Amino acid sequence: MLILQGDSGEFCPERRVPSLEFPRRNPCAAKPNFLCEKHMTEQKPPQISPYLFPFGLFCFGLWFFYDGWISTNPDMQEHLMFNRVGSAILLPWAVIDFIRTHKGEQEYKKKAQAGDAEPGS
Repeated sequence: MLILQGDSGEFCPERRVPSLEFPRRNPCAAKPNFLCEKHMTEQKPPQISPYLFPFGLFCFGLWFFYDGWISTNPDMQEHLMFNRVGSAILLPWAVIDFIRTHKGEQEYKKKAQAGDAEPGS
């Protein structure tokens, strides 16, 4: 059996498995890339907000709207129709996607609450 030891001389006698854990989640290792089996846990990937896509659509839609309808820059006149059509597509799409995402999140919360309430009943 091979036991891995860190530079500081400290080691966990059970440490055998390399990992990409952060040091704060690594209570038994002197080095952040090794954990013992008892401290290794399956971690979930970071979760992004479901509202990120509608927000991005809205930002691009505003940009298109400004360039197509508000801007008086003469260089933008050749792209005028593209920006107007882009704003006409992206802004309603952002609103529709926001509403769908909000409804989906509300349903998910209701199901999670119903699922938590059933086992206790």
